[in-house]
Amino acid sequence: MASWGSTTFTEYVGDKNPDEQYATNASRVVRQLDVSPGDLGFRIQAVSDFLGYNKVAGVAGARYIQRGTPLPYVWDSALGSLLPSQQYLYAENITRGQMLGIPKSTTQLGLVGGPGAGGGGGVGVAGNFTKYRYTVEFTTRTYDIKTDNAVNAVVGDSSLGNFNPSPIVGLPDEGQMIAGVNFGTIATWPPTNRPQWSTSSRYITRWFRPAARMRVLPFGMLKWLSDNSPIREGFPFTESIGSLRYQWHMVPEGGQPLFALQNQFNTINSQYFDGYFFYTLLFKTADFKRYISPLGNVLYTVEYDMSWLPNLLRNGNGPLGWRSQLRAKGNPTVLEYEIVVDDNTNAGPRNPYAGSLFDNLFRPDQT
Repeated sequence: MASWGSTTFTEYVGDKNPDEQYATNASRVVRQLDVSPGDLGFRIQAVSDFLGYNKVAGVAGARYIQRGTPLPYVWDSALGSLLPSQQYLYAENITRGQMLGIPKSTTQLGLVGGPGAGGGGGVGVAGNFTKYRYTVEFTTRTYDIKTDNAVNAVVGDSSLGNFNPSPIVGLPDEGQMIAGVNFGTIATWPPTNRPQWSTSSRYITRWFRPAARMRVLPFGMLKWLSDNSPIREGFPFTESIGSLRYQWHMVPEGGQPLFALQNQFNTINSQYFDGYFFYTLLFKTADFKRYISPLGNVLYTVEYDMSWLPNLLRNGNGPLGWRSQLRAKGNPTVLEYEIVVDDNTNAGPRNPYAGSLFDNLFRPDQT
């Protein structure tokens, strides 16, 4: 007998159970789990416990996403060093549910009336059983699954480098974790602790596509080595760029950061974010894909598109990112990236792109 969450269960072991399938890029295991008692309320609880739940908790000013992690596939600990170093298969689907034994009670619900206001209740079967068997499918994911206390926010201070203090200290903050609060000090370039971004967050999938863009340097920006005369034609010059897409999975209704979104489109990261130096990411677009959870709750997959531009300095002092442009200046002339502003005589000269804190995009709005 075992338990997960509030559900107690045993496993049926017989023909074709367990069913294990392994591949180079994904794995799948099917187990048959018996829930006892099999009353409707216990079955609903078992679905929530086995597949996990996601909801917005807290109040205005301290709102966070609370997640019940799905049931993991656990290997026999007696095998010691032969086992995988961590859990990586989690319950994702319940492909079948069936009663076992004689029903204790059943209630059949038929159609009543028709569609529309005051219309019928549909059709279904509810009942209580001595035992109920669920066929549960365990799969690998494209993202890490962690408990709430594994991503609890901490206070931002000088020991954390360029990190913004979380508005929900002590509570789950997926935004602060993906920003890199667990990376260590990164106030200097290169970072003293290299980020391991694949394990810095939960329920977030990333895709990065490197690329390059071709520019033509203006006439006279470069000179011939032999006689120092200016080149009278454009010179082709490539710059490294990249596109970055995030998928934030299973975001409950009310957890979408709508206020943050409307204030952060077309901004650049003003602090270190997910292993990327500040000012090198440009937030471009967002998309929401709505779907219904196994127990009827509304969930979203939130997608973000960003562009990466390093614009590295030749002296190794770090990237200047989207706030810079290539320039030839001085005597003798030096070709180098330099920060650009609207007017350096302003009291506070501004870069072309406003900066914002991207960790706000991965937590519920706090107002």
